[in-house]
Amino acid sequence: MVEKKVLLDNDRVKIIEIKLSVGEKMPMHTHSAYVAYTMNPAKVKFTFPDGSSRIAEIAKGQATYSDGITHEIENIGSTDVLNLDIELKS
Repeated sequence: MVEKKVLLDNDRVKIIEIKLSVGEKMPMHTHSAYVAYTMNPAKVKFTFPDGSSRIAEIAKGQATYSDGITHEIENIGSTDVLNLDIELKS
């Protein structure tokens, strides 16, 4: 089961700790602008609303920024995905 824990939520940001076990999928969802910080190495498959997909190998300590996105995530690696998602609010 996907584990989500809100660590902070105020008028400027929302920080969510996310754990996705090996083989798990997070269903299609939408982010506004956000930063993702990876706390351990992971291999994931992103699937987008048009059916296209992309595989990414993410290093421990890697941070990425997105203006916003809709996607599904599947953990296809051999370790749990452990991320901090920092959603930016306007």
